[in-house]
Amino acid sequence: MQQRILIEVQEIFETVDKALDTEVDVPNVLRRAVANVINQLIFGYRFDCEKEHEFQKMQELLEFQENAFKEFRVILEIFAPSVGKFLPGPNVNE
Repeated sequence: MQQRILIEVQEIFETVDKALDTEVDVPNVLRRAVANVINQLIFGYRFDCEKEHEFQKMQELLEFQENAFKEFRVILEIFAPSVGKFLPGPNVNE
């Protein structure tokens, strides 16, 4: 585990060193580093610079899911699925 964390720390420093003259999106760099440590431990997979688009897509999907589950209708249908057929609009089963 220490080795994986060290790899990500080195990656953070390399990213910052490459962008000395430009602005660096530090939260995104740290977010990717944390995701890489977790993914390496669980799946043996990491998001390097070439796979940045995959990481962004995953972030978008997680954000979409988070926003969808904030809606009262979705929460209600999860805990009481039969109520969905009485609510207007599409339900979770559609």
